[in-house]
Amino acid sequence: MADYTTALDTENDALETVGGKGRSLARMASAGFAVPTVMSYDDYRQAEGVRTAFCTMVRNPMSGETVVEIDKIEKNVPIEETLFSSRAPGVGR
Repeated sequence: MADYTTALDTENDALETVGGKGRSLARMASAGFAVPTVMSYDDYRQAEGVRTAFCTMVRNPMSGETVVEIDKIEKNVPIEETLFSSRAPGVGR
């Protein structure tokens, strides 16, 4: 498997290599801006024909570390309309 880790101050910031966010962060770091948030992607698998990171880690000095892990990806799954309705009283406030 290829190594997908790239230094933040890389000049090899091709969109196909580092993605949009990676490109922006690399350019900010190269310009001398402080970029405190670090994101890493791991556990790449094929999902519906697309190679997808099933684990994403975000590290920030203010909020600490957040890890998001995907168990499975399914397409065209029925979703209840009520999930898109107005929030219940007191939810999300």
